[in-house]
Amino acid sequence: MKAIKLQPDNSQSFYHYAEFLHKSNRLNEALVAVEKAVKLNPSDINTVLFAASCFREAMMYLKAEEYYRKAVQLNPEDSSSHMNLGAFLHLTKRLDEAKLSYMEALRLDPGDDLTLKNLRKLESMQAKRDGR
Repeated sequence: MKAIKLQPDNSQSFYHYAEFLHKSNRLNEALVAVEKAVKLNPSDINTVLFAASCFREAMMYLKAEEYYRKAVQLNPEDSSSHMNLGAFLHLTKRLDEAKLSYMEALRLDPGDDLTLKNLRKLESMQAKRDGR
């Protein structure tokens, strides 16, 4: 908190404070701090992904999706950004959209084990949904 008082426009101070709050199970306070960090440095991919994760954990899915999509926009050639968006869409049962994100992640990193594993789970869910 002292760093924030000394440098109130420093996004990293807010980011680290949000991490501390998150680890201290003070999620609502962490959400405020991480949003401030993103506002101060909206192109920092790590902060954007941390914000997405925090909002997902808080089950504030609209905000979480906003940040997952922002991460993809910031770094469209990063397979993990597409995989994270896919996992979020998978979690929220948007299976067709999730598959597209997983496929893009695999296009960028064809051998990624986690994406392949998630895609297999998703395809199994789709088969059950479709009565196959």
